Amino acid sequence: MSARVQKKIEDYRKDRSLQQDFLQHCKAVPIEAILWPDKYARLFSADFLVKKGKKELPYPLVETDDQIKVLQGLFHHWNGADADSPEHPLVLCYYLNEFQKPFRPRQKRKGTALQRATRTVLNEKKGKNVSAAELKRRQKEKEKEKHYKKLQTLKNKLQIEKGLKKAESSEIQWAIFLALRDLVRDRGELLEGAHEVPAERVRDIKTSDQDLKKRLEEVLEEGEDLRAQLKRETTRADLLEEEVQRLAEQIISSPTTIVTRGDASEMESLKQEYSLLSQKYDALVSKNIDLANRLNRVDQAVRLEQVLDNIRDRVNSIIRSGVLKEEILLSRIGSEVEQLQRARVYLGRALFDMGMLYLRMGKKEAAFQELRAARELGVEDPEADRFLQSVRS
Repeated sequence: MSARVQKKIEDYRKDRSLQQDFLQHCKAVPIEAILWPDKYARLFSADFLVKKGKKELPYPLVETDDQIKVLQGLFHHWNGADADSPEHPLVLCYYLNEFQKPFRPRQKRKGTALQRATRTVLNEKKGKNVSAAELKRRQKEKEKEKHYKKLQTLKNKLQIEKGLKKAESSEIQWAIFLALRDLVRDRGELLEGAHEVPAERVRDIKTSDQDLKKRLEEVLEEGEDLRAQLKRETTRADLLEEEVQRLAEQIISSPTTIVTRGDASEMESLKQEYSLLSQKYDALVSKNIDLANRLNRVDQAVRLEQVLDNIRDRVNSIIRSGVLKEEILLSRIGSEVEQLQRARVYLGRALFDMGMLYLRMGKKEAAFQELRAARELGVEDPEADRFLQSVRS
């Protein structure tokens, strides 16, 4: 390690505010980035990065002691504040277990601490000198043991089964798999509305906010009330369904009995409604017949137009024949005059019918023209006169 990096590490250990800044920065990175920073250097600020060989890594995490201190700070934050760990406890246990492996004691020490100390004193009295290499090895073993115990202390703080805190990584992985399976099942039940979060689980939420605790209790009480209400409504719905089914079966089995036992006033009301509908139907039929007759008269008026054209042609031919005396002229067209007089009356009635038809259809302008023409031809009708008077005024 270069002197520059060593100087940065020493300054970091002396600067309390810098340690807090880096701890705050570590709260936003995953736990594996703190344990193996050389693989996740990109997640840290450039202010904390230094070169170590060919790799970059944050200098506050170069030494194992500093790494463990950061982990202790994070655990203190997760356990003492309202913030939960961003990782599942089993995942934390797995990562810590993997990081702890290099620090495991190579062989189990024999005897108690007192027995080991006694053996050391006896060896010294016998004149057995320990080499410098052996002393260095023992020092490293002590350092590893110290790191191992500190990491184990962190694992013991996790809210998991006691046996998993000293288990192998494969066992922890299996526990993670089971937890993931349960989470997936719970999620499916929540989406289907078939799962209910236990009230005890809500009450066990760690928080120092008294208002939040009070609100949680209120929500739990409201939930209990809603569940009781839902149960009552469900029971009521079941009873109603049974009653409807019973009535349906009774109607199917004895329809005549049900009708005869009905309310007499209701039957009378139905009869009156039927009679009223029948009268309206008859009135509509009569009106349709009247309209059909009027249309028929209009068709006859069209045929009358052809007859009048023939009469007009005949009168014109007689006039062009050169007869000058009025008596002779009138005698020769007397029959045509009588036909025209009869046609005038018939045409007036036809125009009247046409005008009334337009009036019923809401075409007031067309109705006004036809009724006015009928009035000029001598057809008189009070309703038509009122209509003509209203339009003129």
